[in-house]
Amino acid sequence: MRISANEEPNEKDEFLAEVGYPEARLCEDYILINQDLEDAIFYAERVLAKTREIKSKRGENYKFNSENDRRIFEADWVAALIKYYRCFGKGVREKLDPCIFEKLQDAKKAHEYFIDLRSKHIAHSINSFEQAKVYVVLPPVRTSDPKVLDVGGFSTRRFIEVPENIENFLRLANIAKQEAYRLFAESQRQVFEKALKEPIENLYSRPYASIQITGGDKAAKSNRQKPSKKRLGAAHPQGVRSRPA
Repeated sequence: MRISANEEPNEKDEFLAEVGYPEARLCEDYILINQDLEDAIFYAERVLAKTREIKSKRGENYKFNSENDRRIFEADWVAALIKYYRCFGKGVREKLDPCIFEKLQDAKKAHEYFIDLRSKHIAHSINSFEQAKVYVVLPPVRTSDPKVLDVGGFSTRRFIEVPENIENFLRLANIAKQEAYRLFAESQRQVFEKALKEPIENLYSRPYASIQITGGDKAAKSNRQKPSKKRLGAAHPQGVRSRPA
């Protein structure tokens, strides 16, 4: 259930107490990780379907009907890789451990390939998956008037994977999603058990659960702050609603 800060709780509705336990913070992170993996799987399935369609029509010659088709395809693949990376890479929230792939043969190597694809090709220009060449145009060798005619260039970059690679990506993403859901369910259980031990009056005195929507250049530059251990469980000063009187 998504609740914004400008929605007033109704007396007839269930009261949603924002508890702020450390276990609740973990649970929140795993909610976001699950959402990222659902998105990654959605985009990758679109890429796989398109790749199979092109291969069935043109064999190994992966050509698109138009440049717009190519751009849409590339956008889906880029989105899948970024969403996947967010679950393992740098950030303020919890991360999944790649050791979850240890029991699957060659899975760790495949995982590292997709992480490198995002980090050294998509997000940063590091590896050789994109290249460009500039050349000087000259007349044919046997000419009576040799001179420089023009300067040109061409480029290439990797933006498509064979269906087998995309299938491997989907296997990894689904394994990661299963693990993320397991961790979510475990932290959810811990929150429930902790709440049962707290006096009910304390729970009703907590803020009504809400999300403060942020925006602007300052918010875009700053890190999302996690409460310190001393503040966990305390009421948040902004973006909350009290229990209706």
